[in-house]
Amino acid sequence: MGGVALALAGVWTQAPAGDIPKEPRSRGKLTLTADLDFFTVARENLSDFSDDEVLVNRATGTKSSDAGTATANDGETTTTTTLDVNAHADLGSDAYMAFQMRATDINGRSYGTQDRLAADTGSTLNGQGEFEVELRQAYAHLDNFLVDKLSFRLGVQEMNYGLDRGNGTHFLLATGDLGHRFQFRNGGNVDFAFNTNKIAGASAAGAVDFMATRDQANPGFGWKFCWGMDQGENTLGIDAIWTVLEETGTDQDDEDILGFYGTYGFEMMGKEKSTITAHFVRYADKNIATEEDGNIGTDRGRGSEFWGWGAGAQVRWDNVEVFGEFDFQNGDFNEDAFGGAAAGIEEDQDASAWYVGGKYAFKEMMADMTPWVETSIWSYSGDDDNADDSNDAYINYGSVKETMIVEDNQFGMGLSNNYFAWRLKGGLMVDSNATPLKGEKSIEVSFNTFEINEDEISAANAVGGAKITESDLGDEWDIKLRWGYSENISFALGFGWFMPGSYVEENVQLGGVTTGGVKRNDDTVSMTRFDASFRF
Repeated sequence: MGGVALALAGVWTQAPAGDIPKEPRSRGKLTLTADLDFFTVARENLSDFSDDEVLVNRATGTKSSDAGTATANDGETTTTTTLDVNAHADLGSDAYMAFQMRATDINGRSYGTQDRLAADTGSTLNGQGEFEVELRQAYAHLDNFLVDKLSFRLGVQEMNYGLDRGNGTHFLLATGDLGHRFQFRNGGNVDFAFNTNKIAGASAAGAVDFMATRDQANPGFGWKFCWGMDQGENTLGIDAIWTVLEETGTDQDDEDILGFYGTYGFEMMGKEKSTITAHFVRYADKNIATEEDGNIGTDRGRGSEFWGWGAGAQVRWDNVEVFGEFDFQNGDFNEDAFGGAAAGIEEDQDASAWYVGGKYAFKEMMADMTPWVETSIWSYSGDDDNADDSNDAYINYGSVKETMIVEDNQFGMGLSNNYFAWRLKGGLMVDSNATPLKGEKSIEVSFNTFEINEDEISAANAVGGAKITESDLGDEWDIKLRWGYSENISFALGFGWFMPGSYVEENVQLGGVTTGGVKRNDDTVSMTRFDASFRF
């Protein structure tokens, strides 16, 4: 009887490390690949929009000779090296498992917290100053699971959803690129995008952070069911997903995402592939103690639970492409609030985001070269009243790669919500045989103008504490050059300039020079970035 009990115990307990099998359990194929990437980035004035190299105290906007009270340096040049090692093991004709390990090293990063760029404060990836190794993905995948055409994937994995236009933007969801997001919020401060803005009399420093310390790369643990049907010209796919972000072992820190994402592909006039999408997703963030937990500690009870729903379309025919997506958020924000005025009030989440645009490619204009032009408008809602019971600020779970400085998560500001953008882009695609340099090449030039959606914001640092109605956030010019040297080697060079507008000059408290009692933060922010990628 004791032997039976021991045998059953072995089924439910983890085997010690010494019992790892030495012989292969299957005769499947094991494939190892690696991705080596170098990112050299030079940034200036991203901390305070000022050419003054002296450290400044962001809380007061004054220069500080005391390193302990200074907030951030003004600019720096760093090289980030990432090495991804990928393994893919066949477990049969319809099954495999895969994992990805990432090693990251940042050379040139200021190690002291007070010396880092303000845009990097709180970002795990940009904040670390030494070599780091992490598990990026580890999952098992089963095709034709239970029924034909249904796949199932379980484990640590990235969840990326939104129209795929080839530029890295995932409008709806990008769990591997959330990281460090900012917003312009009540008080006129640049702050973490997921702070609640309903705390009575609170400035940015008094707000409670929502996901402010999330890792730059947090794929999350979860499962994904995918059903697909392919009928040649028409395809249909439905994904059911669930993932947990920032899991720490207690329900105060869990953030669940559960929902459905559908895609329908079709050919317009028998030529280009077009896509229509729809989604319905539930977001639940319980990362701070709620009343039911009975453990207030130094935090205040609050959380959020809301639904996101919307659709998208990418329609192509001949030389024309029309595209757009929208997402509405409805539910509860700052729920289970308790602990007095400092906890704020319970609110309804009522927010939205959308974009729409068009592109035209001059395919027959020049041999081996294709010029193109594109324009689009984007809008992310912001909160217009910090005293009502509704949060109108869009909570952004996606990743926007349209600009180098204002919207990029890793090296830029990662602006998250409360802004409107108009973009005008143009470029040239060059075939591999068009120049003496082998491989495909491209150049892209873009102009982006940004405005604050909710400009009636109480400015804590404005003259007399009066509200201002400035909404001009600024303009950004980007130039991007790409060279596909071969199938496994590519290079990219980018230049970006952000010229702050009147809202930044007169309202944003990021240091700079004071003129006539009004802060002036109007010096151009610049970024130069060189990327080199090797696949083997």
